[in-house]
Amino acid sequence: MNSSVVVAVGIAATVVAIVGYIGYRRQEGARLDREAALASRLRELAGGDPVRLAAVDEFETRIYQRLFGVSTVSPRVTAAAWAFLGAVLSTVGLLATKPLEGALYDAVFYLLIAFAVIFAIAFLVLLVLAVYAATSLPRISFEDAYVDEPDATSVEPGSPGTAAAD
Repeated sequence: MNSSVVVAVGIAATVVAIVGYIGYRRQEGARLDREAALASRLRELAGGDPVRLAAVDEFETRIYQRLFGVSTVSPRVTAAAWAFLGAVLSTVGLLATKPLEGALYDAVFYLLIAFAVIFAIAFLVLLVLAVYAATSLPRISFEDAYVDEPDATSVEPGSPGTAAAD
Protein backbone atom coordinates (compact mmCIF):
# COMPACT_ATOMS: atom_id res chain seq x y z
CA MET A 1 0.00 0.00 0.00
CA ASN A 2 1.23 3.46 -0.84
CA SER A 3 2.44 5.42 2.19
CA SER A 4 0.64 8.57 1.05
CA VAL A 5 -2.68 6.68 1.26
CA VAL A 6 -1.88 5.62 4.81
CA VAL A 7 -0.99 9.20 5.75
CA ALA A 8 -4.20 10.51 4.14
CA VAL A 9 -6.30 7.98 6.04
CA GLY A 10 -4.52 8.90 9.26
CA ILE A 11 -5.15 12.60 8.71
CA ALA A 12 -8.80 11.98 7.87
CA ALA A 13 -9.17 9.82 11.00
CA THR A 14 -7.58 12.55 13.11
CA VAL A 15 -9.92 15.21 11.75
CA VAL A 16 -13.00 13.01 12.23
CA ALA A 17 -11.93 12.07 15.78
CA ILE A 18 -11.31 15.67 16.85
CA VAL A 19 -14.52 17.00 15.31
CA GLY A 20 -16.45 14.09 16.85
CA TYR A 21 -14.94 14.74 20.27
CA ILE A 22 -15.78 18.44 20.11
CA GLY A 23 -19.34 17.63 19.05
CA TYR A 24 -19.66 15.22 21.97
CA ARG A 25 -18.42 17.89 24.39
CA ARG A 26 -20.99 20.37 23.12
CA GLN A 27 -23.75 17.83 23.63
CA GLU A 28 -22.56 17.19 27.20
CA GLY A 29 -23.57 20.72 28.22
CA ALA A 30 -27.05 20.31 26.78
CA ARG A 31 -27.35 16.92 28.48
CA LEU A 32 -26.46 18.46 31.84
CA ASP A 33 -29.05 21.20 31.33
CA ARG A 34 -31.74 18.56 30.71
CA GLU A 35 -30.65 16.55 33.74
CA ALA A 36 -30.71 19.65 35.98
CA ALA A 37 -34.26 20.38 34.82
CA LEU A 38 -35.16 16.74 35.48
CA ALA A 39 -33.71 16.95 38.99
CA SER A 40 -35.81 20.04 39.68
CA ARG A 41 -38.93 18.26 38.45
CA LEU A 42 -38.11 15.15 40.49
CA ARG A 43 -37.69 17.31 43.61
CA GLU A 44 -41.18 18.70 43.06
CA LEU A 45 -42.59 15.20 42.58
CA ALA A 46 -40.82 13.83 45.68
CA GLY A 47 -42.80 16.14 47.93
CA GLY A 48 -41.84 15.43 51.52
CA ASP A 49 -40.81 11.78 51.09
CA PRO A 50 -37.31 11.57 52.61
CA VAL A 51 -36.29 8.52 50.56
CA ARG A 52 -37.19 10.15 47.28
CA LEU A 53 -35.56 13.43 48.34
CA ALA A 54 -32.37 11.53 49.21
CA ALA A 55 -32.39 9.94 45.75
CA VAL A 56 -32.86 13.35 44.14
CA ASP A 57 -30.02 14.75 46.27
CA GLU A 58 -27.72 11.96 45.07
CA PHE A 59 -28.73 12.61 41.46
CA GLU A 60 -28.06 16.34 41.85
CA THR A 61 -24.69 15.64 43.44
CA ARG A 62 -23.63 13.62 40.40
CA ILE A 63 -24.85 16.38 38.09
CA TYR A 64 -22.85 19.01 39.98
CA GLN A 65 -19.72 16.87 39.93
CA ARG A 66 -20.03 16.38 36.18
CA LEU A 67 -20.82 20.07 35.73
CA PHE A 68 -17.56 20.91 37.49
CA GLY A 69 -15.61 18.83 34.99
CA VAL A 70 -17.51 20.27 32.05
CA SER A 71 -16.96 23.84 33.22
CA THR A 72 -13.27 23.62 34.16
CA VAL A 73 -11.46 20.82 32.36
CA SER A 74 -13.51 20.31 29.22
CA PRO A 75 -13.02 23.81 27.71
CA ARG A 76 -9.26 23.44 28.04
CA VAL A 77 -9.25 19.99 26.46
CA THR A 78 -11.52 21.20 23.66
CA ALA A 79 -9.23 24.16 22.97
CA ALA A 80 -6.24 21.82 22.95
CA ALA A 81 -8.06 19.58 20.46
CA TRP A 82 -8.73 22.55 18.15
CA ALA A 83 -5.08 23.63 18.39
CA PHE A 84 -3.95 20.08 17.61
CA LEU A 85 -6.23 20.01 14.58
CA GLY A 86 -4.76 23.35 13.44
CA ALA A 87 -1.23 22.00 13.86
CA VAL A 88 -2.05 18.83 11.92
CA LEU A 89 -3.73 20.66 9.06
CA SER A 90 -0.96 23.28 8.89
CA THR A 91 1.63 20.53 8.73
CA VAL A 92 -0.30 18.75 5.99
CA GLY A 93 -0.46 21.98 4.00
CA LEU A 94 3.22 22.54 4.67
CA LEU A 95 4.10 19.13 3.30
CA ALA A 96 1.82 19.58 0.31
CA THR A 97 3.38 22.88 -0.74
CA LYS A 98 7.01 21.86 -0.24
CA PRO A 99 7.60 20.36 -3.69
CA LEU A 100 6.10 23.37 -5.50
CA GLU A 101 8.21 26.18 -6.96
CA GLY A 102 7.63 29.92 -7.15
CA ALA A 103 7.47 33.00 -4.94
CA LEU A 104 3.79 32.51 -4.05
CA TYR A 105 4.38 28.92 -2.99
CA ASP A 106 7.39 29.98 -0.95
CA ALA A 107 5.28 32.60 0.85
CA VAL A 108 2.55 30.05 1.53
CA PHE A 109 5.17 27.54 2.68
CA TYR A 110 6.67 29.94 5.24
CA LEU A 111 3.24 31.07 6.38
CA LEU A 112 2.26 27.45 6.97
CA ILE A 113 5.48 26.90 8.93
CA ALA A 114 4.48 29.80 11.17
CA PHE A 115 0.94 28.43 11.57
CA ALA A 116 2.22 24.94 12.37
CA VAL A 117 4.61 26.26 15.01
CA ILE A 118 1.98 28.57 16.55
CA PHE A 119 -0.65 25.84 16.68
CA ALA A 120 1.83 23.32 18.08
CA ILE A 121 2.86 25.72 20.85
CA ALA A 122 -0.79 26.56 21.56
CA PHE A 123 -1.59 22.84 21.72
CA LEU A 124 1.19 22.18 24.23
CA VAL A 125 0.24 25.15 26.41
CA LEU A 126 -3.45 24.23 26.36
CA LEU A 127 -2.63 20.60 27.08
CA VAL A 128 -0.58 21.61 30.11
CA LEU A 129 -3.45 23.84 31.30
CA ALA A 130 -5.93 20.99 30.87
CA VAL A 131 -3.75 18.57 32.82
CA TYR A 132 -3.24 21.22 35.51
CA ALA A 133 -7.00 21.81 35.74
CA ALA A 134 -7.72 18.10 35.91
CA THR A 135 -5.19 17.42 38.64
CA SER A 136 -5.02 20.49 40.84
CA LEU A 137 -8.33 22.31 40.93
CA PRO A 138 -10.49 21.49 43.96
CA ARG A 139 -13.22 18.95 43.49
CA ILE A 140 -16.78 19.33 44.65
CA SER A 141 -17.50 17.02 47.54
CA PHE A 142 -20.73 17.00 49.44
CA GLU A 143 -19.53 14.40 51.93
CA ASP A 144 -18.08 17.07 54.24
CA ALA A 145 -21.48 18.75 54.49
CA TYR A 146 -22.93 15.62 56.10
CA VAL A 147 -20.17 15.04 58.66
CA ASP A 148 -21.84 17.16 61.36
CA GLU A 149 -25.23 15.50 60.97
CA PRO A 150 -25.88 12.77 63.54
CA ASP A 151 -26.61 9.38 62.11
CA ALA A 152 -30.12 8.46 63.23
CA THR A 153 -29.60 4.74 62.66
CA SER A 154 -26.67 4.25 65.03
CA VAL A 155 -26.52 5.01 68.71
CA GLU A 156 -23.22 4.99 70.53
CA PRO A 157 -22.99 2.79 73.62
CA GLY A 158 -23.16 4.79 76.82
CA SER A 159 -25.01 7.70 75.22
CA PRO A 160 -28.28 8.93 76.76
CA GLY A 161 -31.22 6.81 75.74
CA THR A 162 -29.37 3.48 75.66
CA ALA A 163 -29.64 0.64 78.17
CA ALA A 164 -25.94 0.96 79.11
CA ALA A 165 -26.39 4.54 80.25
CA ASP A 166 -29.43 3.76 82.47
